[in-house]
Amino acid sequence: MSRHTPLLLLLPLAFTLGGCGFLLRSGCDNTVKSEKRSPDGKYVATLFERNCGATTDFSTIVNLRESSEKLKGDDLGILVVKGQHQIDLTWDGNSSLRLQCNDCRSDDIFKQERKWKDVEISLGR
Repeated sequence: MSRHTPLLLLLPLAFTLGGCGFLLRSGCDNTVKSEKRSPDGKYVATLFERNCGATTDFSTIVNLRESSEKLKGDDLGILVVKGQHQIDLTWDGNSSLRLQCNDCRSDDIFKQERKWKDVEISLGR
């Protein structure tokens, strides 16, 4: 066994693990539909659609973050709804965010937060 043999044995493992890492990265496209800042400018609510390809349905996502933060495409946000939906974002003060989705059904809602930091979140349907 040469001194390079262990390295040659580890090389396929490295390629395999590297390939798995590629699968874990998001291959989805995110399209921002709207953004609303809180009245004091501290927070930003962003509505976007995620498209992960032909074999996966669209998701409609509302993200809430501090204004100084950038939107992260892999963040699941405060609301995730299966399919494409129009959701209206309305700030009722600095710490109250109202989401209105007229065509969202309960069984399509994957995730729904009611509070994030000091912000109360309500969803009307």
